[in-house]
Amino acid sequence: MRWRFLDTGLHNGAWNMAVDEAMLLAHAQGLTPPTLRFFRWQPPCVSLGYFQSADEVDWEECARRGYDVVRRPTGGRAILHDQELTYSVVIADKEIAGGSSVLASYAALSQGLILGLRALGIEAYMEGRKPQGRREAVAPGPFSPANCFAAAARCDLLAGGKKIVGSAQVRREGVILQHGAVPLRLNVEAWQAVLPGTTDLALLATDVNAAAPQTVSYDDLARALRHGFEAAFGVALQPAELTDWENAKAQDLVATKYTASTWTRREVSKKV
Repeated sequence: MRWRFLDTGLHNGAWNMAVDEAMLLAHAQGLTPPTLRFFRWQPPCVSLGYFQSADEVDWEECARRGYDVVRRPTGGRAILHDQELTYSVVIADKEIAGGSSVLASYAALSQGLILGLRALGIEAYMEGRKPQGRREAVAPGPFSPANCFAAAARCDLLAGGKKIVGSAQVRREGVILQHGAVPLRLNVEAWQAVLPGTTDLALLATDVNAAAPQTVSYDDLARALRHGFEAAFGVALQPAELTDWENAKAQDLVATKYTASTWTRREVSKKV
């Protein structure tokens, strides 16, 4: 199978989420092959889950710090995207093992992350598939339900009992978009400032540089994760750029959706 690889660099939150949705739509229409994308955020950005209340973010503190706030097309809790590598994958559910199952598809796609982190000396595992005999546990204590890295869902990756990768999915027309945050360094103070009620994050979450036996740069992490996905799926990732169709669609989504308060601040169900 031919896969495409994109590293789209630093962009604001609205553009990053618009590109992910444009990639999903393009693949659903048969315009592009399966795609792995790496990207970063400038300025730092809080992303809300699709079903999450906008009231769970301190908007004044985000503005004071110059942070963006955006709502994702995927579910889950809020993430502060700062010193991290963010990945996204779009692929038809029929192309991966167990693709019709949400948890099985997370497990399949997370193999690329697991193999990549292992190359850096980090033994990560999926919370829903904890290795037999492992007795590590995320430390108990108060945490904000708004904060993605304050609790591990069954689809998330842990290292040493602490959450190290937070991921989320959405599906359209038989195509999966899975994206997630792989923090190089967690700024605990900033997380706790912009997501009120967050406490003890250092006990609950970790980052690549805390978990690895050596200092890891963005390029180191990108190289390892890229090779991890190639090994997991038996593909050679082909460097590429966004298509003209994807660029145009992303620009439209930025203007009509991801910068609109009717999307970002919309009233939603209390369930997350």
